[in-house]
Amino acid sequence: MGLIRHVVCAVSGGVDSSVAALLLKRRGYNVTGVFMKNWDSLDESGVCSTERDCEDAYKVCQILDIPFHQVSYVKEYWHDVFSNLLKEYEKGRTPNPDILCNKHIKFNHFHKYAIHTL
Repeated sequence: MGLIRHVVCAVSGGVDSSVAALLLKRRGYNVTGVFMKNWDSLDESGVCSTERDCEDAYKVCQILDIPFHQVSYVKEYWHDVFSNLLKEYEKGRTPNPDILCNKHIKFNHFHKYAIHTL
């Protein structure tokens, strides 16, 4: 079996994911950037910050000259992560939604998208 030379990198438009994509590309990997939209909310002025994050991620991919894709897991996040958070708050607990996001969104839905679509 040969070495895997294609990497799908989740890009948020932030420093960490941008540097990860850059380092992977510099090491010779064929990198594809994917922005995950997990929340769909407008602020008081009617602006969705997710759209700005997506634009930043797109610009990063342009600068790095790597393909860019966007996927939406808004419904999955609501059902698999946020509704659980609300149930736990009702029980007086303080859950960490990042753990469920990793389990259900990143390492399930996103992983399947990367493997089966890209």
